[in-house]
Amino acid sequence: MTPIRLQVREVRELKGMTQEELATKAGIRRATLSAIERGTTSGIDFDTLERIADALDVTAPLLIVHESEKGKRGRG
Repeated sequence: MTPIRLQVREVRELKGMTQEELATKAGIRRATLSAIERGTTSGIDFDTLERIADALDVTAPLLIVHESEKGKRGRG
């Protein structure tokens, strides 16, 4: 399993968008977005990632989380 995941659902919910709204705005199928959010897709191409980021009005790197860094966030 890859140590990288996308935090699309978290950002989408913070923006107050439904999956259907985001999928429509990004120009992708809702089923594709759902699979990305669940982590059940075999991969995501850069174009799709960029479209989702643009639709959420964020940069693509903001959506990418390296799991080994996840635990470090609370440390200071």
